[in-house]
Amino acid sequence: MPLLPQLSRLWIPHYLLAGLECERRAHHPCETGGVLLGRHLPDQGVAVEIVIGPGPKARHEPRIFEPDTEWQRRLVAEAYATSARTLSYLGDWHSHTSGNLLASVQDWRAALSIARFPEARCPAPIMLIVGDGQGAQPRLAAYRLLHKLLIPTLVTSEWTGT
Repeated sequence: MPLLPQLSRLWIPHYLLAGLECERRAHHPCETGGVLLGRHLPDQGVAVEIVIGPGPKARHEPRIFEPDTEWQRRLVAEAYATSARTLSYLGDWHSHTSGNLLASVQDWRAALSIARFPEARCPAPIMLIVGDGQGAQPRLAAYRLLHKLLIPTLVTSEWTGT
């Protein structure tokens, strides 16, 4: 098994966090989610640069979220091409309506599915969980799948890009 880079920190700019919070509120009390795109920063973790939402045909329920995958794939492909193929698919984000930011069994299964899907090219996906926040900033919990375990990861929003 190849060595996977450790993720000590997930960097996400304030304006993207505000967008996640707006999306969460728009669908509350149902769950919502989407895709994270960005870059791996040597010895610094991972930087999220683009957040893609659920899509127009997504299914939102109080404890279930199913994205509009075809819509998301199209937007991911466009972002990848526009970035001159420098962005990477990092994983997914979704909201929890219960206030609990712990990764669920469904979250773990989703991460395993992503890791096993060759087209994703993401053997260690990130699962970012968004919960009720204060103002425009949501509460967050990030996990990364490493060796079939979801490992908690520090989230910070100071990174502003390179």
